[in-house]
Amino acid sequence: MSTVIPVLRKARTKIHISCDLWTSPNSKAVLGVTAQFINEGGTLQSLVLAVQEVVGDHKGESMAKYVLKILKEYDILRNLGYFVIDNAPDNDTIMTVLSNALRREFSLKYDPIHHRIRCQGHVINLAVKSFLFVTNREVINEDQETSVYNTTVKEIEG
Repeated sequence: MSTVIPVLRKARTKIHISCDLWTSPNSKAVLGVTAQFINEGGTLQSLVLAVQEVVGDHKGESMAKYVLKILKEYDILRNLGYFVIDNAPDNDTIMTVLSNALRREFSLKYDPIHHRIRCQGHVINLAVKSFLFVTNREVINEDQETSVYNTTVKEIEG
């Protein structure tokens, strides 16, 4: 960490964060957090800030505390850019809790909707799974995440 903080402080751009939670093969919840930015030499750089086990529940409120702790440790709160995270509803909560904490603790305005970028890989994965594996129209109509697909099918068939 001691060698990473000076690099982050010299970033030419905002520091953008990607994070995700997954379960390891040994059934431990693991949070990964990376930072992306343009460094002082003008090069795109990506650094791993944390890969740590998450103890307790995996709800948005709890996850936001882990993320906030990491952002504080690396001293990047005042240069925080966008978050790239998947579509899980708990990620909405993470962004809201983070925004509130930044406003309350540091007097920083951070819009949780504007500063969230949904992971394109996750969106493509959902679309491909729907296209390849969903064959029942009733299932498609019930699935909230395929509303764009439903509209397109109705327009084509209409």
